[in-house]
Amino acid sequence: MGHDHQSYRLATQAAVTGLVVQLLLAVGAAVAGLASQSPALHVVTWHLVGGLPIWIVLAIMFNQHRLERLESLEAEQMARADSQTAALFEEHAADLQIARRRLDNLTKWGLPVLSAFTAIYLATVGGVFFFLAQKHHQAGTLIAAAMNVEMSNNAMGIFVFVSLAISFVAFISARYVAGMTQHKEWTLLRGGASFLMGNCLAALVIAIGFGFALFGDKRVLAYSSLAVPAAVIAQAFEVLVTFTLTVYRPRRAGEIQRPAFDSRLLGFLTSPQSLAKALADAINYQFGFEVSRSWFYRLLGRAVVPLALFGAFVLWIASSFIVVQPYEEAVITRFGQLVWYDQANGKLGFPPGPHVKLPWPLGRADLYPVGRVREISIGSAKKGLKEETAILWTNVHFEGGENEKEEYFVTAPTLLPGSGATADAKTPGSGLVGLQAVIQYRIDDLHKYASAAEDPEKTLRYIAERRLATLLATHDIDTILGSARKTIVMDVQTQTQKDIDAVQAADREGAPGLGIKLLFVGLGAVHPPRDMEVAVTFHAQIGALQEKASEIEKAEKVAIETLARMTGSREQSLAISKTIMDFNEAQGRNDAAKVAQLETQIENQLATARGEAAQVILSARAYRWERELTEQGNAERFSSELAAYRQSPRLYRDRAYLEVLAASLATPRKYILAVKQAEPVLMRIDMKEPTSLVGSTMELK
Repeated sequence: MGHDHQSYRLATQAAVTGLVVQLLLAVGAAVAGLASQSPALHVVTWHLVGGLPIWIVLAIMFNQHRLERLESLEAEQMARADSQTAALFEEHAADLQIARRRLDNLTKWGLPVLSAFTAIYLATVGGVFFFLAQKHHQAGTLIAAAMNVEMSNNAMGIFVFVSLAISFVAFISARYVAGMTQHKEWTLLRGGASFLMGNCLAALVIAIGFGFALFGDKRVLAYSSLAVPAAVIAQAFEVLVTFTLTVYRPRRAGEIQRPAFDSRLLGFLTSPQSLAKALADAINYQFGFEVSRSWFYRLLGRAVVPLALFGAFVLWIASSFIVVQPYEEAVITRFGQLVWYDQANGKLGFPPGPHVKLPWPLGRADLYPVGRVREISIGSAKKGLKEETAILWTNVHFEGGENEKEEYFVTAPTLLPGSGATADAKTPGSGLVGLQAVIQYRIDDLHKYASAAEDPEKTLRYIAERRLATLLATHDIDTILGSARKTIVMDVQTQTQKDIDAVQAADREGAPGLGIKLLFVGLGAVHPPRDMEVAVTFHAQIGALQEKASEIEKAEKVAIETLARMTGSREQSLAISKTIMDFNEAQGRNDAAKVAQLETQIENQLATARGEAAQVILSARAYRWERELTEQGNAERFSSELAAYRQSPRLYRDRAYLEVLAASLATPRKYILAVKQAEPVLMRIDMKEPTSLVGSTMELK
């Protein structure tokens, strides 16, 4: 095909057609996006709008090419008609070729400016929507953001059809325009075709997401609101890199370079034969000969599509067969409706063994481990505890380490010592505590479990965490760390079971409940906050409390030993002490009868007592009788001596005198001198005890 004005007229018509298709697809996507409130469809809408300037510029470029060709044709005709006119055209050709100058300006400035605008536009659209989706993802509301308006299955099916229609029309238009680019003068149309192919892929992803949502799984649609903006950002990055490289690429006169908005990656999809050619060239290069021309390669090339289709068909048929394990039951749906295994007896789940259903996506089978005990962990550490790690108040014992922060539970204020429970009692602020709770449960009613909630385990987690937080707020941290743990566990299990039995799905009739039976609830890793050395301070407080308890136990030990030593047993001592206090009180009231009664009671208690008190009492009694009998004997002896004195006073005195002498002279040493001398006797006496007979001799002078 020559470079005549007719060919460029056809290219202009193709660009205008692409513009109309792009506009209609953008309007359709905008209407569907507003109706569904899907963020992913909003991204597709703005992506489609970004293709409108490309088609407008391409239409202007090809129309200018047409005008330039007509201008050149007129100049040639006039040059052939008149020699003077030909000379004039040769002399002032640059001034007279207005269409040529405009075309050169469009080629030099229009296409680069359009490429830069496309890169900035795609980066802005992708960045804004990716940021919003990432924000919802971090907040845990990505699924709600993807579909925040409840829709019926019919509406969902309409959005699937609209997304598929947009994708199909974009694909057909892109392939048609790409077919025209085989002619050299129409190569610029490849930029619009590649952008349309990007629109096709984005709409196809949304259609797949709506298809999964139609069968109850909104996760694909939710995450497509992340994937589509990320792909738009990647396309913007490619355009920007290509634009940068084009600036430094050398140019040849009269050559129109491939614009940067013409994606090289999407170009492989618009022209799959180029991809096949590149693959064949790579194989030939590796083997060193024309493998692509061999009979096997050609046979494989002709049979690869039928084989791929047959393999896909076999896989699709294979999705009709399921095998249920011995501990499982399967819930099968057909066109989104539950299929009962035995509706007469109220049995929904299909028992263990092989079963057949409709192939995906017409039929779906979900397997539930009804024969196993399941376990979830809730608490301040969202990722759970580390295995084989000691759980201490001051160490990191949960997954994620220091990078993962605990979300502590609020506890009731701790009463100050002696403050009491009155309204004006001075108490510190509310406390914080970290803990992990383990909940074990089993599926008790499969029908309720499969239809009451989209994610029953997550619902159970939310209910249990709410109940746990409510109960912890009614206990102070000291009782939570100590005596209240058993009570909290029992209350959490009881109240959570009541809550999950009362859950009623909005779109389900029948008895309420999640179909879950709680088997066990346990608290572990209970500790004060590790931040700001709170746990270390609690350690010091626990040490002081332990010392206090130790001193109290020592005091009680001494008290028990003392009381037991006094009366033989602690109980006996306390009973006697109480009776003595009552006796003193009765004496203060001058209650003679009560005093006599208590005195008798004290005597009876002391009579049966053992220990030091009994020993003192018995010793006192013995001393009393000894003293009494001694004095009585002395009195009687005096009476007898008085009678003897009266009978013979002189004899009594002499006898008494001699008794005194005998008593006083019994101990001192006595010396008898048998020689009479006129001079005084001088005696030398050794006052030491005699050690021998010789040492006891006295020298007389």
